[in-house]
Amino acid sequence: NAPRLRAIFGDDARAAAAYRRTDELVAARFGERPFEVKPGAHRLLKALRDARIPCAVASSTHHVEVGRRLARAGLLEHFSAVCGGDEVTHGKPAPDIYLLAVERLGIAAATTLAFEDSGHGALAAIAAGLGVVVVPDLKAPEPAWQTRSVAVLGSLDAACARTAEWFGFECPLGTEPIQAGDERRP
Repeated sequence: NAPRLRAIFGDDARAAAAYRRTDELVAARFGERPFEVKPGAHRLLKALRDARIPCAVASSTHHVEVGRRLARAGLLEHFSAVCGGDEVTHGKPAPDIYLLAVERLGIAAATTLAFEDSGHGALAAIAAGLGVVVVPDLKAPEPAWQTRSVAVLGSLDAACARTAEWFGFECPLGTEPIQAGDERRP
């Protein structure tokens, strides 16, 4: 977490150097950090790009690392802006990262929909005034953010099925069917 590193090392340059060195040591010991792409991500992002809907990443991870991971996964081209946790003072669940993302996109938070996989991320998006769709990773949705979300879905394929409702266009059919139970309403 960038604010914690700043507090420990005293300034951004020393904190960034410590982060890079830690990243190098982890990569040397364990190889490149894996970046698992959620099913449906490529299809949804391509459909949004084709519809000229700007997208940004608002990640707690350092900006440079986010860019590397997105590039390795073949997703970077879909994003107009990439925002990393090292670029804001307060991490999620504070709204800072989402406020930075909408600023970089040049759009109003109230007209923006965030896709989140964590409770802290969902709360950050909500605090910034965005609508949020949660596609949980590890932790089951909690009432504190589930009830304030536009939807809680089991996959991004389920989000593709809702693009007409949310964005006014039909997401092209993918090769993977949407599984029963992929959509959970708050």
